[in-house]
Amino acid sequence: MRRKDREVTEVATIKQIVAQCLVLRLAMTQADYPYIVPVNFGYEWSGENDLTLFIHGAKTGLKLALLAKNNKIGFEMDCGQQLLIDEKRQSYSYAYQSIIGTGEALILTDEKKKRAALQKIITHYDPKKEVVIPTKALNATAVIAIKVNSMTAKVHTP
Repeated sequence: MRRKDREVTEVATIKQIVAQCLVLRLAMTQADYPYIVPVNFGYEWSGENDLTLFIHGAKTGLKLALLAKNNKIGFEMDCGQQLLIDEKRQSYSYAYQSIIGTGEALILTDEKKKRAALQKIITHYDPKKEVVIPTKALNATAVIAIKVNSMTAKVHTP
C-alpha cells in the first residue's frame, strides 16, 4: 500500500467499515477482461480475523457461470465518502473508508446454510428484521459464500 499513513490494521476498525458499507463490488475472471458487479451482501466474522461474505442472485446468469469456471474473486467496498475543501489553501481531497480483498466463492446448496446466509444479508441492512423465506423463493435463489483470503483497509478522514 503506497499510503501507509492511511492503512488500517486494527480489526475493530475493519469490522466497523464492513458494517457501514452497503455495496460490495465483486470482481471475477472473464476471458480478456475482468467482470465486476455491484451486489448487496451480508457477512459473518468467525474468530478474530476470519470473514465470510454472503451474496445472492439468480440461479442462472453470467455471475454464476464465471464462478463455476473460476471461484477466485476480488472485491471492494467503500463508505464515508465526502469531498474535503480547504478554501484557505485552495486544495481539495476526498474522505473515504475502503476495503479491498480476495477470496474464494462457494455456491451454497444446503437449505439451512442458504437460509442462514440470506438472513445475514437482511440483518446487514436491517439488524432487527427476521424473515421467513418461502421454500419456493429459496429454491429460485443462488446463495454464494465468499471465504475472504486477504484484505486491506484504508481510511482518509477529515
